[in-house]
Amino acid sequence: MLPTPESIQAQALFALGAQLHANRELDGQQALTVFEQARRLTPNNPDILNALGAVLSRMGRDDEAIARFEQALARQPQHADALDNLAGLLHRTRRYAQAAEHCQRWLTQTEQPGQDAPYILGRLAYTRRLMADWTNDAQRQAQLQQT
Repeated sequence: MLPTPESIQAQALFALGAQLHANRELDGQQALTVFEQARRLTPNNPDILNALGAVLSRMGRDDEAIARFEQALARQPQHADALDNLAGLLHRTRRYAQAAEHCQRWLTQTEQPGQDAPYILGRLAYTRRLMADWTNDAQRQAQLQQT
């Protein structure tokens, strides 16, 4: 199947957006604009959705970023970059239970996890450890406030 003119244009915009996103001197708005143009051409492309999530995350627009990562994963459940980006953002925003649930879901729905399985298992173990630390810290804080 030959690529469509829209998909070729979206690939070019994706490459430009990736270069703009890599430039840490920019605020991300330029990359966001270019990735949005690419998304309008190929709205179901998981790479573009993931890239949008990464830019939004960098801009501090966490809820929008999470939505884009989840859209990417809905279209390609084993998208390793989207999984990593989503888990990282969920950790950063202390949504440990969601991060653990997401990793567990990925492990159970993947028929042949291949080389990504050890990484996802590690991410899940790390998330559960953070959950335990966070729970213990919250319990300690409550105990201190009672005394």
